[in-house]
Amino acid sequence: MAGDRHPLNAGQAVWISRGVRHSAEVHENSLLVPLLFPESQKMAAVGDSARMSFHDGWRDRLLLCYCAGLSYLSDTSPRLRTVGMILDAAPGNTAPTLPHPPVLPHSREACETARLLLTNPGSRKSLEDFSRQTCVSPRTLSRQFSSETGLTFSEWRSEARMACSARMLLEGRPVAWTAATTGFDTHAGFTRAFRRSVGMTPSQFISHVGGGGREPEPFFLDAPGSDRLNGEPPSALPPSRTWPRINGFSVAVWVYRGSATVTLGDRRLPLTRGDALCIPSGVFNVIDIDADSLVIPLFTETDSPFPADLDSVTPVHLPGELSAFLLHTSVSSYTLLGGLGSRNGFVADMIRPGKDAHNRACGGDAATSAVHHAMHHHLRVPGDSATLSDWSALTGISTSALSRTWTKVTGQNFRTWRSHLRMSAARELLSSGRPVSEVSRLLGYSDRAGFTKAFTGFFGTGPGSYRRNVTDGAR
Repeated sequence: MAGDRHPLNAGQAVWISRGVRHSAEVHENSLLVPLLFPESQKMAAVGDSARMSFHDGWRDRLLLCYCAGLSYLSDTSPRLRTVGMILDAAPGNTAPTLPHPPVLPHSREACETARLLLTNPGSRKSLEDFSRQTCVSPRTLSRQFSSETGLTFSEWRSEARMACSARMLLEGRPVAWTAATTGFDTHAGFTRAFRRSVGMTPSQFISHVGGGGREPEPFFLDAPGSDRLNGEPPSALPPSRTWPRINGFSVAVWVYRGSATVTLGDRRLPLTRGDALCIPSGVFNVIDIDADSLVIPLFTETDSPFPADLDSVTPVHLPGELSAFLLHTSVSSYTLLGGLGSRNGFVADMIRPGKDAHNRACGGDAATSAVHHAMHHHLRVPGDSATLSDWSALTGISTSALSRTWTKVTGQNFRTWRSHLRMSAARELLSSGRPVSEVSRLLGYSDRAGFTKAFTGFFGTGPGSYRRNVTDGAR
């Protein structure tokens, strides 16, 4: 790197700033994992060639950061927390300290409630709602908060909201957006609460700390008494979710830790540690990853066939002794650190459908072939307005037969599938910097308002907001 050699042993890391020419040589029986960090003032303070060491307790948290850097998780906050923890400990970091949220209660029910409130500070759920969710009485839940934190439930929620809002403001979020996200109905109400808690208005706070895109310090979500000394990361990984999408390629995923549920069309497939699944091309999919769990993508295949029957897609279990090899496979597939070559094919042969299933996918009856042809076309041109009736006229196969086969192949009816495909394409186009109006037109919407309504309903955020976040490096 810049003419210098930096030998690294297990658990060691070196910072490489943007624009620095570098290369890496990975020795036999070794794994080097690149972690992509968003630019920030903290990162600039670290400087080139700074070195850090991590013990084994950091491994899964760093792997989460690696996975989030691949941009397949919809929530970037776990990655940002990990980045914040690393940069906080990095040499040369002089960033100001932000107030942390109130201490977590240690009872299971109250701790679960507190974590939910930190994850979603704008939640409108009452104490009674949380008591039903955690299967205890409201009186018991209230007593747990009071005795274990010294705060009532309402006081704890208020302090948590203020801590969350301070982080959002430091990240550069607008005051009005922050107020709404943390559960305030009016700007004035939020300003009064913020001044009462922090001692200054939100605008004064932004000026004081220099907000506007900096990475704030992390929220430690550990229960009281857990070890946070010597750079200890939080013990549990947060739940996460992939972007809902329809890919034009197949992708293999592997449960490295914990459990997850994969939705394929209308099917839900539970996966546990060691399970792997090849998600077929052209099928709507989303992965809900449980708390303290990690799902790692292994490879993609652009020339894989569509399934002939979605029911034929099933997970396989891979032995634990392959874990290191599978991590190598992922890093080789998704980063510039290649070198595994044909060995990726060995993993693919274990995960992808067998030869009989492959032959059925490539062949099948006339209706299946027609559906596969139509899927290829819509994946290339997602804004095409062709209907099943149009495809029926083109192929000579009845609309009802095409409809039944479409559901069999994708797990969705044609109209739902095309809508989900357009949303997948919209996210990719917006991520590339295309204007909202252009994306709306390319995807066949007659007006921007209709596209905005569909995008917001699908992703929970407007296309303009999503595009700004991606442009700002928040993806």
